[in-house]
Amino acid sequence: RRSSSKMEASDAADSELELFGDWQTTQWKRPKTSIDGKIPRGKYGHVEVWTDSHVPKGCVHINRPRCEIVAKKLGIEFAPAMTGFEMKSGRSVPVRSGIVVLRQDADLVKSAWREMEEERRRRQREAKDKADRKLWRDLIRKVIINQKIISEE
Repeated sequence: RRSSSKMEASDAADSELELFGDWQTTQWKRPKTSIDGKIPRGKYGHVEVWTDSHVPKGCVHINRPRCEIVAKKLGIEFAPAMTGFEMKSGRSVPVRSGIVVLRQDADLVKSAWREMEEERRRRQREAKDKADRKLWRDLIRKVIINQKIISEE
């Protein structure tokens, strides 16, 4: 015959042990933008975007390089999007990629970003062309100097 303490222990092992609170199992609800059109931010000033469903209602996640610069130039309200964590130097560091803007500003930011990228690429091409011309000029000068040296001998 088992003692009652052993019986209670075996019954507890057989039944499920709930190691979470009810508040941890509720369905995720998207945060809403405020009435005055402000983007809801976390305590560190960014929006946590783990999946597309984490983007606040009325907002859009724009995940393009240098889009933060465009939004600043246009004077549009935005919040950096934190999309995860990575390990650096043995510690966990947040990864920020893109920005979160209001839906009505998204098309403006995207088109301005495209224009800025085209301009940036044009400047890069011009700089590369200028460097290439300098290399050719230097090569031609060296060939001319070499020919003069050979003809003098």
